[in-house]
Amino acid sequence: MTNNNKQVNLDLYKTGVVADLTFSRWGAKTKLKEEDLGLKDVPENLIHLGGKKLIPKDKLAKIDSAISEARVFVAHNSFLFPFGDAVFIPYARLPKVVEKVKKCEKDFWDGVEEFYGEYGEIREKMIVEYDKAFDKILRQRTGMTADLISNEKQKLLDRLAEKYPPLSELKKKFGFEFVLFEIKTPDFESISSEEALDKVRITREIEDSYKKLIEKKLDQFLEGVVDKLKTMVLDMVEKLKYRIEKETISMASVKSFRKFADAFRSLDFVDTSIDQAISQLEEKLDKVEKSDLNDEQFRDKLNTDLDSIKKLTENIDFSKVLGRFKRKIRVEEVA
Repeated sequence: MTNNNKQVNLDLYKTGVVADLTFSRWGAKTKLKEEDLGLKDVPENLIHLGGKKLIPKDKLAKIDSAISEARVFVAHNSFLFPFGDAVFIPYARLPKVVEKVKKCEKDFWDGVEEFYGEYGEIREKMIVEYDKAFDKILRQRTGMTADLISNEKQKLLDRLAEKYPPLSELKKKFGFEFVLFEIKTPDFESISSEEALDKVRITREIEDSYKKLIEKKLDQFLEGVVDKLKTMVLDMVEKLKYRIEKETISMASVKSFRKFADAFRSLDFVDTSIDQAISQLEEKLDKVEKSDLNDEQFRDKLNTDLDSIKKLTENIDFSKVLGRFKRKIRVEEVA
């Protein structure tokens, strides 16, 4: 952005990275159609054919668990980014996220290798199970001789076998990718040549339009960040207040608050005023003894502090937060 003779770079990306976490895995399902069973006009209100599993669910459990664990951890340590399906991870959280995702990726590929090793045996067992199921279904049809049942069943089994990809193809159906991006807004440099004045004008128009769009998106993003931070604080405050009310607050509760405070600070890259209040309460709780938690006066004071944090959080002025963040913007004199 240009402001008189100063160039302003809105470098949100100096506070974190944009990340994209994607997975792929074999669906291990097929659709059983009515013609597969030699049936016509199947009444859908009575019989639902639909998808059928090719592999027992538990055989892919390790892979699915690694996917779920990585997805949840990244979600809890990031903010939804307003472009595509990416997320924004503050630098303070990045080491833990990378470490966790690497572990999940290893677990994922360990699970895949384990599945590869069992695939042939699992496939044969499933075909045996479907052999029994198809036999039972075909015997319920009228006018079916033993030879006809055997022939029809073999056709069904052959079709089913085609649904199982060879091992060489199966390996292509699994993937785990975690990509980090450091993105900076493009630099639009002035062109001093007289012959390029029209190009300069067009470029500046595009630049202005682009930057207005980016600013709008980033404002929406930062508003989402503040909303998430507010939710984190209010949830913690309500949990502590509930424990105070029920007289069940313990040293474990204090430890939980410290853990929350660390997590909040590492996500609060926009520098909200809530951070100071949380840090002040954390300092008080650092000195607390177990006997203090049984003291009614101490609990009342803690409840008051929590109410103050709650009020501050509920009334936080987003425009001021945005202003504080933008004051971090690097301003340079244009030569």
